[in-house]
Amino acid sequence: MIQWIAASQACRPFVNYYTFEAASLRRLEEVIQWILLHGWTVGELWDMLVEYSTQMLR
Repeated sequence: MIQWIAASQACRPFVNYYTFEAASLRRLEEVIQWILLHGWTVGELWDMLVEYSTQMLR
């Protein structure tokens, strides 16, 4: 997600993701489609990541 945010801020038209079949990334495409469907902005995605990280640290 952080790479996607960085690419968006750098006005890169796309990012290629290679998951190498990692179990933790199995549903990455599904998550990306969900985010796009809901029309989140880069700022909203960043805020969600910060909130999630804060909750995980507690």
